[in-house]
Amino acid sequence: MSCSSWSSTVLCEKANTDLVIVTDATYSEDTKACGVAAVLLDAEGRPRLAMGRQIEACNNEEGELRAILFALEEIPDDNTSILLQSDNKNAVAYLNREARTGENEMRYVRKIWNRIKQKNLTVTFVWQSRSCNEIADAIAAVSTRTTSVWARIQ
Repeated sequence: MSCSSWSSTVLCEKANTDLVIVTDATYSEDTKACGVAAVLLDAEGRPRLAMGRQIEACNNEEGELRAILFALEEIPDDNTSILLQSDNKNAVAYLNREARTGENEMRYVRKIWNRIKQKNLTVTFVWQSRSCNEIADAIAAVSTRTTSVWARIQ
């Protein structure tokens, strides 16, 4: 069983969630573009839908938070329970109210919290190792060079 499959399945069972989403961001110092990505996993932890978008961001930390916001903005249904995995420990700590950051990043933290409230979502934020985030990482990297990426994975 792969790293993401194992962690998603175990955490999904513990959290009793409807969706498991993995997010990531890649910030290009050369182009100053940031690619954000969200990958929806099925109940066995296999990727089923991957999407990415190019955005403007000040740094990778902002990009990581905006990747999470991007994922939550794409959730069509209200009242959904989500396990959201990020490889950015700081973003997870901010969203779990375990740490604070500068005003720019906190602006996106508040936007995420507002989105959760607006859609009546139940979201569990967890950190996962970067090595378990390969697809979201690749989609984010591609998104630094193109405006949007969307793929249904069979």
